[in-house]
Amino acid sequence: MLDLISPELSEDQPRTPRQTPIEKAHHAWGWLEQFVKDVGENAGAHVLTMVRAHYPLIDLSRLAGGVPQGGWPQGGG
Repeated sequence: MLDLISPELSEDQPRTPRQTPIEKAHHAWGWLEQFVKDVGENAGAHVLTMVRAHYPLIDLSRLAGGVPQGGWPQGGG
């Protein structure tokens, strides 16, 4: 990315190695998985922030354990 922004970097500054299309294809699935994970975490953080902003007295501590194995029980969560 820095090569596009500032191509006149000095020789002692590290640059990312250029990848061939085949190398990019090999890495694409991992990049997609990381992107989806990051988006999920950001969306979850945003939702919890909005809940906290609108309901400041709500106790969110029970959410710290995550979703139970097998999902939430019928009728609530």
